[in-house]
Amino acid sequence: MSKLVKADGSSLEQYIGRQCRKPSGHGNTSQPKPFKSGLKVNTIKGVIVHPYIGEPAFTFVEDDSFVRCSRCLIIEE
Repeated sequence: MSKLVKADGSSLEQYIGRQCRKPSGHGNTSQPKPFKSGLKVNTIKGVIVHPYIGEPAFTFVEDDSFVRCSRCLIIEE
């Protein structure tokens, strides 16, 4: 069974290569919100500074989107 952990900490680069998903909101953790690619799970490619809000954000292998690290749930096996 997979376990979800919140992406936080000073070394966000440790999550590169791992898979993550976004919560759907409203406390619902069973149905993840899709990424720009349409997939519900993406692979983290890198960490950037979000161009609009100035917080750390993940970039992804599957598409050219970026999402705040604090919104992502890391999938641990």
